Amino acid sequence: TGTFAVAVDGTGMGRREAAALGVAMSAKGLVELIVLNIGKEKKVSTTCIHTDVVNVIISR
Repeated sequence: TGTFAVAVDGTGMGRREAAALGVAMSAKGLVELIVLNIGKEKKVSTTCIHTDVVNVIISR
């Protein structure tokens, strides 16, 4: 929502484009979670590390 407000007010971008930008920028957390889950499935990380990293991603 912060990105949306800045894009609308600061650049004169339309509301629809600003909303699309905000959604695209927040999607990187989802990508991190997907990669993290793949790593857990492949036994690259432990459950403890997985939990810690998920908490960091969510708290941002």
